[in-house]
Amino acid sequence: MAGAAVLGLALAGPAVVAPTYRLAIADPGRGVVIQAQESFSYGATRIRLAGGREDLVDNVPGRVLFVAVLVVALVAVVGWAWRRGPGATLVGVVALAVATTRVVGSAVERLGRSSDIDRYALTGLDVRSYTPAAGAAENAAAVVLVLALAGVVVLSVRGLGPRPGDDGPVSGIGVADAADTSDASAVTRPRRATDDGLQPPGRHLGGPEVGLRAEEPDR
Repeated sequence: MAGAAVLGLALAGPAVVAPTYRLAIADPGRGVVIQAQESFSYGATRIRLAGGREDLVDNVPGRVLFVAVLVVALVAVVGWAWRRGPGATLVGVVALAVATTRVVGSAVERLGRSSDIDRYALTGLDVRSYTPAAGAAENAAAVVLVLALAGVVVLSVRGLGPRPGDDGPVSGIGVADAADTSDASAVTRPRRATDDGLQPPGRHLGGPEVGLRAEEPDR
């Protein structure tokens, strides 16, 4: 799952430097593009006009935040894969969830921009929208990150739960050792009469011999 998460973050990387959405407005009569609008995932917009003029509405804070989210998620996922402790698990899941939400939100917003074309429906202009390579990569990243996040959450929950055969700490000696000790004590312990209420076999034959003889009748 860590590999899938790294792959998803890598697929989202091109969106930092390349546009993910393009809208072209052309004049059918003249056959020229009068305006081309390029949008970036972090909120920047570049507009190119037919005369060669270009306007860029940048969003530096948005770009910095986007890069920070991807980098932090990458470091957190690598840390989670390297050492799956409770702290690394929490940081990894949260960071990956934030990055996944950011990428999925950008992809959903881009797919729902059909209203850009509807605005020019009555103008007679030829309006077309495109998804550049960076946008297609970000769409794939959204799918991969969702699957990776689900897998990381499942593995993390299983890792934090009790392990099979773990019944808690055992105080004193082990079961096998206790059994051996009990057997040894049973062998070496002197046998007493009170153990079972009977003397050991042959014990009643011990003691001084007593001679028995028949008495002669008196005459």
